[in-house]
Amino acid sequence: SYEEALKNYFESLRLEIILKNEKGIASSYNNIGNVYNNQGKYQEALKNYYYCLKIRIKLDDKLSIGASYNNIGNIYNLQGRYPDALKNYFEALKVGELIGDKKGIAGCYNNIGSVYYVQENYVEALKSYFSSLKIAEKLGDTKGMAYSYNNIANVYVYQNNYSEALNNYYAALKTRESIGDRAGVASCLNNIGRVYYVQGDYGLALDKYFESLKIR
Repeated sequence: SYEEALKNYFESLRLEIILKNEKGIASSYNNIGNVYNNQGKYQEALKNYYYCLKIRIKLDDKLSIGASYNNIGNIYNLQGRYPDALKNYFEALKVGELIGDKKGIAGCYNNIGSVYYVQENYVEALKSYFSSLKIAEKLGDTKGMAYSYNNIANVYVYQNNYSEALNNYYAALKTRESIGDRAGVASCLNNIGRVYYVQGDYGLALDKYFESLKIR
């Protein structure tokens, strides 16, 4: 119910302005940007994310500044404005490294990798995804590890390196099974089936597709 969401976020913004609560004002702009993002109204989303970022920079709220750069980068990524997306993702990465936000750094590397991936710069994409994976492993972030494994496998598929693609899809599958992520398991099985399909192993492909379908 986006219109209702916006109505309440704008009312929150109005009250925060009256109270002169700059942190709250920034939060309201961020929430408004999220709604516009979900609606596909990217210019409106960007406008509100930039309002938010400006206040967070003023407040020197570094953790939130990093989140704002990532949000802006995501919009540019969706718009296909890849240099702008990378610029903001690298700004977010810089902030994450400054404050030692390991989980945030891992997320930045995945975002950066996603841009290189769509640009077919697979060497840099893999480099970024492996950087993210290394941090996730150190943190014991199983969900982050699964996400990185899946991204790495996607690159190997496009490089026609199917053995490494399967290794990483199975690694993602194992981690998602360990945390009970059934939707993630179904997605992994579907990806594994796709590799067997392109390899011409239709029996195994069907097995994995049916396993995925059963869960879904």
